[in-house]
Amino acid sequence: MILPSPQIAIGLLLISIGIVVSFDIRFDPLKIKSK
Repeated sequence: MILPSPQIAIGLLLISIGIVVSFDIRFDPLKIKSK
């Protein structure tokens, strides 16, 4: 297996985290109100 370059790995991590955060905000509006 060929490992991706660090830049690609970091980019994928940031994208996956952003997707999880956006889904968390979309499906849990109570968290936004409590802030």
